[in-house]
Amino acid sequence: MGGDKNEMSTEVDPKIKELHARALKAQKGHYRAAEICQRKHFTIGALTILAAALASALTFFSNPASIAALDYLGPFLGTAAAVGASIQTFSRHLERYDQHRVAAVKYGSLARRLEKSDSSSEIDEILLEWDRIAEGSPLTPYSYRQKTD
Repeated sequence: MGGDKNEMSTEVDPKIKELHARALKAQKGHYRAAEICQRKHFTIGALTILAAALASALTFFSNPASIAALDYLGPFLGTAAAVGASIQTFSRHLERYDQHRVAAVKYGSLARRLEKSDSSSEIDEILLEWDRIAEGSPLTPYSYRQKTD
């Protein structure tokens, strides 16, 4: 293998090189999708907690100046917290994060196996493993796979 961990020797079957490059791209795409899912989960969760905390605090707030907007802020934030919690539950970002992370690890393992492969005799077995991995993996948007550099 060369100095770069993602390079393969020039004597390797071109089909193996192509599969290796595709496995690396799939791995990076799944890691990117996992990071995005984790970020969405954290952002929605933090905003939901903030809205719930502010709504709770406003419950105990007296409005001596009788500012009408403050009378509606508490219920609005409470509703926003409920909607945020619903979105958090329905979107299942944390579950998808874990699925993408597991898929990325499997594609990485497949790429390492392809790096060690020096003949095309293993291609059929590797393609069967690839199919098993793809079957159990969530889809990654095309743009995630393209932004792997």
